[in-house]
Amino acid sequence: MQVEECKTEWKIIEDLRRLLKIYNFLEYIEKNPKCCVREVKKALKFPKSTVYGYVEKAHEGRIVEKVPTKGNSKNGTQFLLKGVPDLKDLLEEFEKIINEFLKRHVKNN
Repeated sequence: MQVEECKTEWKIIEDLRRLLKIYNFLEYIEKNPKCCVREVKKALKFPKSTVYGYVEKAHEGRIVEKVPTKGNSKNGTQFLLKGVPDLKDLLEEFEKIINEFLKRHVKNN
């Protein structure tokens, strides 16, 4: 039984790490409106493929807009990233969940 509990804890930790990366990505876009993929990649030190994956999922989820550059590009960028108004609310909800987890985790240890 103890082995199963350990596996569950590791899975939770891995899920939190993954979600924290997504949070950092979304927070960067919210704080840096009209940034390009290259800027996000450099600031967060994520692989290019990871950033593009997050961009596509966020765009499909309608929390990030891909604004065409129309020839006035930053270093050859085809589009800029811009958060929608609901992004701030989403990040606040994310923070509440993280803080609640930390309260419970610190309380139990």
